[in-house]
Amino acid sequence: PGGEIEYTIAVVNSGAGPANGVSVIDPIPGGTTYVAGSATSTLPTVSYDNTNNWVKWTGNIPAGGAVIIKFKVKAGPDQCDYPIHNRARLVDAQGVSLLAAEAQTWVGCPEQPLLKLEKRANPTSVAPGGTVEYTVVIANVGSAPATGVTMIDPIPAGTTYVAGSATSTSPTVTYDNTNNWIKWNGPIPAGGTVTVTFKVTVGDNVPCDGIIHNRAAIIGADGTAVAVAEADVKIDCGRPELAIKKRANVTQVGPGGQIEYSIEIANSGSAPAVGVTMIDAIPAGTSYVAGTATATAPTVDDSNPAQIKWTGTVPAGGNVIVTFKVEVSLDMPCQETIWNRAVLFGEGFQLASEAVPVKIICDTTDAFTDFGDAPDSRTNHSSMNNTAYSAGPVLGRFPTVWDGTPATEGSGPNHRQANQYWLGDRVTSEKDADLLPDSDGVTNILNNGTADVADQDKADDGWLNRDVALPDCREAVLKVRISRALIPPPVER
Repeated sequence: PGGEIEYTIAVVNSGAGPANGVSVIDPIPGGTTYVAGSATSTLPTVSYDNTNNWVKWTGNIPAGGAVIIKFKVKAGPDQCDYPIHNRARLVDAQGVSLLAAEAQTWVGCPEQPLLKLEKRANPTSVAPGGTVEYTVVIANVGSAPATGVTMIDPIPAGTTYVAGSATSTSPTVTYDNTNNWIKWNGPIPAGGTVTVTFKVTVGDNVPCDGIIHNRAAIIGADGTAVAVAEADVKIDCGRPELAIKKRANVTQVGPGGQIEYSIEIANSGSAPAVGVTMIDAIPAGTSYVAGTATATAPTVDDSNPAQIKWTGTVPAGGNVIVTFKVEVSLDMPCQETIWNRAVLFGEGFQLASEAVPVKIICDTTDAFTDFGDAPDSRTNHSSMNNTAYSAGPVLGRFPTVWDGTPATEGSGPNHRQANQYWLGDRVTSEKDADLLPDSDGVTNILNNGTADVADQDKADDGWLNRDVALPDCREAVLKVRISRALIPPPVER
């Protein structure tokens, strides 16, 4: 009380042109009086306006220049323990405010301690399960030492104290387990401060978007709070941001080949994705290769051969990779495309990966020599009697590769179509063994029902199996469906 305060105002012109006719107006703060003759400035002109009770400077500031203005005030003699606020304004020539600046001074009491309390939290936003560190600053802004100061800070609801985390810059700080609070007790010299810190862990079940309130207090001799300070922390659970991508290790494969699929589940969000599930149906035309399913995090499930399933947690900023293999069916037609996609879902959402295509490509069949059209290779030469048939004579029609082929005949026709195999140079379709219609007009066994003569059409009889592959000399299965018409009477079975 009764002391002087000197204010300093600096105005800087960082622009490329001069600031002409600008003014700085600084009202004398309440509870103080202007010290006559104390106003000065580095550029003209500054003055004290007694009518308005302010200090005013008006002038020009060149580009890149500055002006420094100073003046003094005296605090009132009778009051203490209060703040003095001061605010200066920069205005243009028309009186329009451009900028403002503030300063605060605390008026202490003579020969008395004066305690102030500040509190802050770090961080100010935390997820359930996170840790918050609180800092409490106890300041004695008075002119006499403070003895027997006690500060109490209860551990806030929804949190637990981190054992051993309480510290202070001056003795003594303790955690009181019975009362669940932090307590500091000790002296603070005039102008001195004590800083107390401690940590708490936020409970896993604290509601999202809630607020944790914490309040510290300096306790007087009568047990009442003489100063308090608060700090709030917001509960921010964050959000997972999921994406799913799928790829295959090949873009083309042959019948009987394998495809390895990889599915990446990525979380770019600020919170873990808990309990999400990925399902990838095994694509048509393939079968799962047992034991090949893997994942970089638990748990992958291949107990159902029709699908691969993964269920688990994807951490914030992390990912999970799931891989498995399938084998392409030997019956898969050439030039077909196998499509496959994975689906990710959880509470309130479902995501699907892009469909991944793999094309079926069959090896080109080179021309090769035919082996004839009947099992009796020795008599199956062109124009020779074919003893493979019980009725005859039936002369062999096709040249073969076996010994004895007439010199004028070739070694047999060549096949030039992939995945089609027959013994002769053509195949005729037999709808019935001895009845018309027939694709070449002649039945195989009976000549229009008039004679029991075999192989009348001199061609291989059968059907085209365009979807049957015979790769690498491995066993293949031909699926045949046979039907027989009712036998008309009086023919017996």
